[in-house]
Amino acid sequence: MADHRDIPAPPEMDIVLAWRVCTLLDAVLTGGGAAYQAEFAAAPATLDRAKETVVRRCLARRAGAAADPYEIAAEYGFLLAGHADDRRQVALLAAIHVMRHLLRHEAEGVALDRPTIRRLFRLVTAEGGEGIDRTGLHLAFHLAARALDLRAPAKAARVLPLPAPPAR
Repeated sequence: MADHRDIPAPPEMDIVLAWRVCTLLDAVLTGGGAAYQAEFAAAPATLDRAKETVVRRCLARRAGAAADPYEIAAEYGFLLAGHADDRRQVALLAAIHVMRHLLRHEAEGVALDRPTIRRLFRLVTAEGGEGIDRTGLHLAFHLAARALDLRAPAKAARVLPLPAPPAR
């Protein structure tokens, strides 16, 4: 059975999704709490360039499949971490929290527990090849969402109904 994420979406919808996910991460970093604001400072032009890069990459990788919000958040978080140098961990932690929020929203309240989040954070901030990169972080959340879909397959149909087969 096809997954609701397998239904091709127009590129305009991917652009909107990518921009919204990036803006959510920006909000966490710049206005989402004193802890993040004090630790992470990036020029608005840097944030805009990073968003544009993520949108371009999202459209380039498209290949007919809908954009994945977890992939967008992971890529944007790692891009911002690359600009932050000494504050790299703050951007990555914010990306993990945004992805956790997206999963909780998609899974109707089910979220990854704190020990799992801590473990993911240790893995993305590990040095010397001991951790995971943006693809590993994206896959961790993507697979969690898929596992929840498989547990409740009717939910996938409620999110975005599959199109009816063409009439013959």
